Amino acid sequence: MDAGRLVLKLDRCFGLSIHARGGSPKANTFLNWPMQAQGPEMMRIACISSMERELKLCAPIHGALLIEAPLEGIDGDVARLKDCMAEASEAVLGDGKI
Repeated sequence: MDAGRLVLKLDRCFGLSIHARGGSPKANTFLNWPMQAQGPEMMRIACISSMERELKLCAPIHGALLIEAPLEGIDGDVARLKDCMAEASEAVLGDGKI
């Protein structure tokens, strides 16, 4: 994160970057930024994947996804959604491919 304070720019996957403009940015700005930048990317990919698997996605809620399913099918749909989340995490943080 020292690099961010020195060059005032950090890059993450999918082309997202942060630039500090003017003044002296707080260290926490650069320490928190990787999580703040990567979390929404994982959620976006998981949402797309869940829709492709025809899960009934109601809404993203902070770091979770809300789905609708019949009571008799909820366990299977939750398992499929967990797979979406795991694949999204691997795509962003690991060397997984989308």
